[in-house]
Amino acid sequence: MNSTPYLDEIFADAHLTNLFDKFLQERFCEENLAFFRAATAYKALSSEAERIAAARTIFSNFIASDAQLEINIPSTTRVPLEKSIFTGAEGVFDAAIIDCKRMLEWDSAPGFIAHGSYLGSRPLSFHLLSS
Repeated sequence: MNSTPYLDEIFADAHLTNLFDKFLQERFCEENLAFFRAATAYKALSSEAERIAAARTIFSNFIASDAQLEINIPSTTRVPLEKSIFTGAEGVFDAAIIDCKRMLEWDSAPGFIAHGSYLGSRPLSFHLLSS
């Protein structure tokens, strides 16, 4: 099942996003969504100095080997990211964002969609999927 449209629906609705976050926290797998949010916010920063400061925080929270919410990204993403993370470049996290979104789409969103306690909060397309 390709859950991309459903993940986009989740992100488009603040209430669903909060429920999705709670769902992930209950399963101790909130790191991908937390990284996705932080890295997306990073891209919106206007100055290089702000991006470098944010990159340090994102690195320590999600990329470092001892990070509390370390994301699981392939070495083909991790190695170039570690080499360029403190440059302040706008797209430094792009590959990792794609990897994390893919994990959310294929691993996390289907479980959230299928989880019965969230049925009342789902948009119509979620109800159709569940039928």
